[in-house]
Amino acid sequence: MLGNREPITGEVDEIELSGGFFDFTEKYTLKTSAIHVPARIDPAKAAEIKDIAKRIYLALGCRGFAQISRLSDAILIPAVSVLCVVGSYAIHKNFVDVVIMLIFGVLGYLCRKFDLNTAAIVLALILGPIGEKGLRRSLALSGGNPSILFSTPVCWVLIALCVFGILSPILMNRMEKNAVEKAGGDMPDESGDDPVRTSD
Repeated sequence: MLGNREPITGEVDEIELSGGFFDFTEKYTLKTSAIHVPARIDPAKAAEIKDIAKRIYLALGCRGFAQISRLSDAILIPAVSVLCVVGSYAIHKNFVDVVIMLIFGVLGYLCRKFDLNTAAIVLALILGPIGEKGLRRSLALSGGNPSILFSTPVCWVLIALCVFGILSPILMNRMEKNAVEKAGGDMPDESGDDPVRTSD
């Protein structure tokens, strides 16, 4: 379904299973299953399904989904926890995945506790394996010689951007302190609670 007042209804699809369960791996490999779009059903029945889906979508709308934010934490936290456990176990049907999920949950809590940038950590987890593959491919092409990483101007530009990205928080913090000191304003302390007067 796409749209708000005049939603567009897509075709009804069909998942054909020859055995097992349509889990996360099967969704992207289709080893024992097949997806038929449109579904192999009567066109009248497909039109009826699309009409029902459209009515439900219009009845709920964005306002209906937004009501979830009004639920108390006593309901949301247990529900999300159960979904996380079930989802992590359903990927490979392995309890080790649940343990890994719990470990990363604790790490996420510690990141928020110590005011770390969780978005940067998630981005690093996503882009890290891609960077490792590129590094291994480059070293394989050069016979293990790391000088290939500095062989072209593009490499130096990327290295400079990486260094700037690492040092930018320190530089921005120093620039902010200098600007506040020149303006003679208040600078918050490290805890972020009470301002500290930088000049009289």
